[in-house]
Amino acid sequence: MYLYFGIGSTAGAITELTALSTPVVAGIVSDYLPYQISKVMGDLSKQGYGPPSATWTFAIIGVEERNELKTFCPDASAQVYIHTKKNDDTWAQFSCTMNWPDDDAKNRFAGQNRTNLVLTFTNLVEIIGS
Repeated sequence: MYLYFGIGSTAGAITELTALSTPVVAGIVSDYLPYQISKVMGDLSKQGYGPPSATWTFAIIGVEERNELKTFCPDASAQVYIHTKKNDDTWAQFSCTMNWPDDDAKNRFAGQNRTNLVLTFTNLVEIIGS
């Protein structure tokens, strides 16, 4: 199993972020939830509902790196394939919906960088045998 973050438009074309035509080398903090939302039940326990989701957070990312990732999601969302870490520190491939943040233009730093870019991936379906 490869130990990297990757993205692609097809399952067979997932590319490591550092190997894209404009390499994305900004550090990533990733999160994975095995459900979309949680609700508090009558006994005050929590129950998860919906398909898995993931986020990639870039504290600081260069404009060129941001633009490279934007090619996979030219609108508000797009169907993509990703390779990401799960909560148990294993890596897996998923088909999913990539959602671009609505507040992307707000987070500018020194003109050439973006701060706190958070990409969300919803409707994750794990590709078994990846």
